[in-house]
Amino acid sequence: MITGGASGIGLACAVAFANEGCDLVLVDIDSDELDIARERLEAGTSRSILTITGDVSDENFVRSLPDQIMSDAGPINVLVNNAGISPKSVPLHEISYADWSRVLRVNLDSVFLMTRALLPQMLKAKNPSIINVASISGIVGLTKDFLFQAAYCASKSAIIGLTRQIATEYGEFGLRCNAVAPGWHLGTRLGESSANFAGEQETLQQRVSQRVTLGRPGEAHELAGLFLLLASNASTYINGSVIIQDGGWTSS
Repeated sequence: MITGGASGIGLACAVAFANEGCDLVLVDIDSDELDIARERLEAGTSRSILTITGDVSDENFVRSLPDQIMSDAGPINVLVNNAGISPKSVPLHEISYADWSRVLRVNLDSVFLMTRALLPQMLKAKNPSIINVASISGIVGLTKDFLFQAAYCASKSAIIGLTRQIATEYGEFGLRCNAVAPGWHLGTRLGESSANFAGEQETLQQRVSQRVTLGRPGEAHELAGLFLLLASNASTYINGSVIIQDGGWTSS
């Protein structure tokens, strides 16, 4: 199951999982994008593709998911908590409480709600794995020449803490929980709802290219292999880890 699976990193992961023969459940708030994603995936695989439209930060919606999944696709053994948004780039003292709360609700509360809802059935699966999408902004601050993102940084840092706690509480039952911390990747829709990067993409990409040791932004599909690793038996002794994939942003 992949939240925010209709586009960006979520869709790139879905394509990679489908190519490896996985059945998929994609959850996204955008029904039109979900339809497009399902058509694309069904054209390239014979596996089961179930799409569910809804808001993963809504407790009532998330509570309904286990029954839908069990009846249509069977138990989930891999959960990718990917859904996320970023607010408009403003200094902390200008952030409204409504914007702060919305970012924490979508980015962090959704991880808690989804994990809580699916844990009972995942613990019955073989080698269950939860992969949470954090960010390098949950590890290092973003400087003013790039973006102001206090709420986003706070949410991603909290995801890292939650990841480690889930790993600690449920590791003895065979469930692994790890986080991926991407740097700047193209091909995502992060920030679209706030028009955060409208007209700024070229400038931001130039700044990223100057900052990272590889000299370029990443592409969403470049994260797919990392998700496959954490979902597979090749990572059965990785638990509670945060794996950075940022082209060298945090290495210097």
